Amino acid sequence: MKKTNIKKFKELFESINSKYIKNILNNSGVENPILHHKDLDELSEYFTNEFQSVQLPVSKKYEIFGVLFDIKISNGLSYSSHVDWDKFMNDVYEIDIKVPIDYDLNYLSSTLIHELRHIIDFSDGAKSSGLSSFLMDIHLRNFNIGLFSEFYTLVYLSLEHELLARNNQIYPYIKFKNLSKEESLDILKKSFIWDALQNLNNFDSTSFIKKFKTYDLIEKTNSFIENVLHDNTMIVEDENDLISFYNIWDEYFKEISKNWTLILLSEVDRIYERKMWVFNEGIRTVAKKILIERWVKTKSLTILHNI
Repeated sequence: MKKTNIKKFKELFESINSKYIKNILNNSGVENPILHHKDLDELSEYFTNEFQSVQLPVSKKYEIFGVLFDIKISNGLSYSSHVDWDKFMNDVYEIDIKVPIDYDLNYLSSTLIHELRHIIDFSDGAKSSGLSSFLMDIHLRNFNIGLFSEFYTLVYLSLEHELLARNNQIYPYIKFKNLSKEESLDILKKSFIWDALQNLNNFDSTSFIKKFKTYDLIEKTNSFIENVLHDNTMIVEDENDLISFYNIWDEYFKEISKNWTLILLSEVDRIYERKMWVFNEGIRTVAKKILIERWVKTKSLTILHNI
């Protein structure tokens, strides 16, 4: 792969992301329903009050969005939540939540809101790019194996529907704690919401590649390209191709981390200072466009390299 082509590729991506950051910093004053859903703000307060007296384990039905959901909460080793999408498609609406024994009430509420945001986006797939993110998730889960699970986890954390769901957790997590803005930021920085962004930023493609035998990683990478990216035209053939491929993801993860950290901070501003943020193109369109641009450019560079 020629150095001049790599340089042009990086310049292209940097230009895309500079526009993306400008959308965050220069467009305040209007509420953006993509980033935070108003109905979820209201449900956050309702469930925070509702869960104050709950005795675990519990299974209780609640009408949400005109649908009867069975919300099941029980103790586990850590916070986790799950929607069985096969049941969901067959009109069985269940949300299963696990919390540690000494759970935080607000984080319990935020975990539920996380899943409700998934449900909104999943159901709204015809109106947005949201459903494609879920479909990618389905195929991606097959790569949660061994050493490759590190990369799987980061791709999962960077998926559109996960970024949006975690962003919607911020409001219920800090809104009702009666803390100062600074205290809320301190709490957020100890949460999974913040850790996920830091993990994306800390990915080191060189260290990741060194964990594998070259031929094993080539095989796994080509399978990922075919089954997750649905691309049958590009093949990683050698170590140089591996380096180029994972360097692209390294930069992409860092951009996602940087951008969504700014969005996280803007959400805190919304709660404490009533500042509203909007994006001219919408977070969905821009984030998806960045990944597509990177992938198309990578393929073209690889083709040139192989000629």
